[in-house]
This record gives sequence, structure tokens and C-alpha cells, in this order.
Amino acid sequence: MKTASTSQSKYTAFGIALCVGLIYMIMYMLRKPFTGSTYEGMQWFGLDYKTTLIIAQVIGYASSKFMGISTIPAMRGDQRIKWLVLLFGTAIFSLCGFWLFPPRWGPFWMLINGLPLGMVWGVVFKYCEGRKLTEVLTIVLASNFIISSGLAKSFSRYLLDKGFDQMQVPFLIALFCLPLLGVLLYGLTKIPEPNAEDIRLRKKRVPMTARDRRIFFNAHKYIIFGFILMYALLSVLRDIRDNFAIEVWSGLVGAKSPAFFTWVELPATIVCLISIGFLYKIKDNNKALSVMTSLMAYCMLFLMASSLIFSLTRSLPMIWMVATGITLFIPYILMNGIVFDRYIAVHDSGGNGGYLMYMCDAFGYAVSVLVLISKNIWSDQVTWENFYVVLCVLFGLGVSVICLWLLAQCKSEKVAPNLSFRPLR
Repeated sequence: MKTASTSQSKYTAFGIALCVGLIYMIMYMLRKPFTGSTYEGMQWFGLDYKTTLIIAQVIGYASSKFMGISTIPAMRGDQRIKWLVLLFGTAIFSLCGFWLFPPRWGPFWMLINGLPLGMVWGVVFKYCEGRKLTEVLTIVLASNFIISSGLAKSFSRYLLDKGFDQMQVPFLIALFCLPLLGVLLYGLTKIPEPNAEDIRLRKKRVPMTARDRRIFFNAHKYIIFGFILMYALLSVLRDIRDNFAIEVWSGLVGAKSPAFFTWVELPATIVCLISIGFLYKIKDNNKALSVMTSLMAYCMLFLMASSLIFSLTRSLPMIWMVATGITLFIPYILMNGIVFDRYIAVHDSGGNGGYLMYMCDAFGYAVSVLVLISKNIWSDQVTWENFYVVLCVLFGLGVSVICLWLLAQCKSEKVAPNLSFRPLR
């Protein structure tokens, strides 16, 4: 007869990975297809129309992250499915409005689209955190955005090439995903909570009240500030690469077929799956945290150096873009819950990773909005590909320095008990 632990190892982990991975892919199918269009010649009160749509959606997405700082950590297990139905339903409704209303209403509907989708990550990550295979589950979830974003653009470009209206395409893709979403939500209801071995290795995760969050923040505020700054810089790079992939690639290597945007991100997906997936083998949480921080520093140093060389030579743009994708996505995925899961386990806080994740996410997207607005002001002077190259150099250096500082801070906490957070419960 199989034990509960054996059953979870063989079946539950696979079920979680399948369900959360595909659900997050669907989130991208509702969020990113509009970026597959260029909206050439369209403006919104004198501003570039596509940039305005992206800014509006990111404002909604960032607002959702700020709301999630209190909502996600406090969410109980029996509330998750209800929240997902509400979030996805609102997003699909917004895409219908984007299609049916005149284009001048587009930014409003993209704002509404971003508001619910910003909380999807926090809800589905709750199925992954606090388990011995959290790294494996999270890499499946997080690497989804690498391939799913490209898939959304490819699907969008395919429908556009078939003659569908660019305002209609996002809603059509949402309808296509709806049946699969229903099946996956049902699958999530069958996933059990972490077992005894998971709790022994990664500590028990419980909802956090306002008081819990205040105590946690006061005990770890300097580390949290470092996390927020690093995540903000990574978010800006990732958002530009993602939202303006067509413009960046066109500027570097010319126009490409719809399938190109899916296939070109496959190397980054594969390398991330392999390199991060094996981190679960490190049982000691302190050691794992040090390894992850060091890995992020090395990746960003390579990103900075390779981008500096490319800015001087302008040679091998395809290889450079693939390489920067790998070195950007590894730190970004690690900062999308994996680092926080280990940090919570090190300090045995009795809380959950959703609080740290949404603190970083909220400010990360807020900074992204400011950068996009700045770029829109300078749109005539700086192309998207040049803007991306410059930010890779500057932010690569910045994140590397923060990683080294965080590494020193985390090591100092091991010999400074007063910095450690005492369990809430």
C-alpha cells in the first residue's frame, strides 16, 4: 500500500505542476495577445496607442499587486478557487469591452484587464509554496511566462494574418482558453495541502493578519527593501523585453514570422528549467539561499558585460538576445517566489511567501510604469532596442551589487539572533 508521502511525490507534484502551469499560461493568454499588434498610426490624445495600452494595463496590474499585499497573505485555502473564478471572469469581460467599445476606450479596458490578473500569481503560488518540491513546481509555473508570452504573441499574429481585427483578437483567444480553464480549476480542488515531510523541510505556511505582516516587516525591513529594489530593476527589464519584443527584435534583426516569438524563447525556458529545477536538492535552506543569491549575481554580471560588448560591436544580435534572456529570466524566476520560500523557511516565520512576493511585485510594476512613461516622452530620440541595451548594462550592474549586499546581510543574520523573526504562532 502506498504511503501518503509516496503518493504525493508521484502524483500530487505532477498534478500541481500541470494545473498551475497551464492556469498561468491562460493568464498570459488573457494578458498579452494585444501586444502582438503594433497599432501603427494610432494615437490616444497624442500619445502612442500601444504604449498607452501597456501603461494602462501595467497600472492596473501594479494596483492589483498593492491590493495583494494584504489580500494574498491573508487568503485561506478554501477561498482560492472562488478568487480565481472572479479574477479570470473580470479579465475576460474586459477583453470583450476592449473589442466592442471604440478604440479611445482601449486604455480603460486594459486597466480593468490588469486589475484582476495581477493577483493570479499569488493565488496559484499558494499551491506550490511550503513543499519539498517548491523549486520544481515554481519553475514550471514561472518559466511559463517565458514561453507563454511568446505563444500569446504568435497566436495573436496568426489571427491578425488571417484577417481578424486587432481589437477583437484578445477576446477570441480568451474564449478559446475558457474550456481548458474550467477543467484546470476543477483539478485544483483535488490538490491536497503540504504533508508532514513538506512541513518538516519548509515549515508550515499560514495566513497572515495585519499584525503578523507588521511584525514581519519590522523584523526584516532592510532585507525587504533590498528585495524590492532588486525585483523592481528586474521587472523593468523583463517588461520591456516582453511587451516590446516585436519592436526590439524588428530593430535588431528585422520583421519575423508569428512563430518566431515562441521559438526564440525556448532556449531560455530550457536552461531555466534545468538550472533552477535542481535547487530543490539542496535541503539546507541557508545554503540554498546563498546559492540562489550568488547565481543571480553571476547572471546579472554576465548580462551587464555581454550587453556592454554588444553596444560597442552590434554583432550577433540573435545570440545576444537569447543569452540576455537566459541571464535575465533565471534571477527573475528565482525572485518570483523561490527565494522568498527559502527565506521564510530559514526564519520559520509562520507566515507565507505571498507577502514578500506582493511587496516586491507592487513596487516593481510601479517602477515599470514610470520607466514606460519616461520612454514615451523620449520616443522620438531613443528606439526600443537601444533603450533595452542601455538598461541591461545599468540594471545588470545595479542588481549585481544588490545581490552581493543581500548575500552579506543574510549571512550576518545567522549570527545576529535579534534580526531573526520569531514565529507568530
